[in-house]
Amino acid sequence: MRSIAKKAGVNYALLHYYFKTKDKIFEIVFNEAFATLFRQLSVALTSDADVFDKIRLMVTEYVRTAQRYPQLPGFVMNELAVNFHLMMPVLKKHKAQNHVMRLFDGFYMEIEQAYQRGLIKKVNPKDLCTDILSMSLFPFIAKKCLAELIYEGEDSFNQMIEQRIEHAASMIINSIRT
Repeated sequence: MRSIAKKAGVNYALLHYYFKTKDKIFEIVFNEAFATLFRQLSVALTSDADVFDKIRLMVTEYVRTAQRYPQLPGFVMNELAVNFHLMMPVLKKHKAQNHVMRLFDGFYMEIEQAYQRGLIKKVNPKDLCTDILSMSLFPFIAKKCLAELIYEGEDSFNQMIEQRIEHAASMIINSIRT
């Protein structure tokens, strides 16, 4: 707590008074990070767009959020990997209180309806959402490696990111379209 107070430039006693433990600080920071990552998703999931446009909107929201907060995807993934024991109660609480999961349930139903109408191949909606999430956010999680080894610099990497929305959305849509 002392180290956190020092790095944040706040009084230790004040920090301790409001947060008590570093686990509580972590919980608050992770809650905000998680909420930020999924806040705009509700816009995409509640739109009147068809399934294909919703996929484009989801990819767009993930990429744009990661552009605004480039360290957020890596932070969330790292904490899920390293501090899962601290994360599970936070995630369960977030899931119970957050309407985003209900919105995903609605999207899952739309996927099934699109299949029934012959617009898309049979696909597991959860797998589809995992594909959307991973294709949208992986470049941000692996940014240092990708920028240096594959794109030979940050400018080239940033150009790829600008094209990422259309590229990822098209790949996902083409993989499910009949």
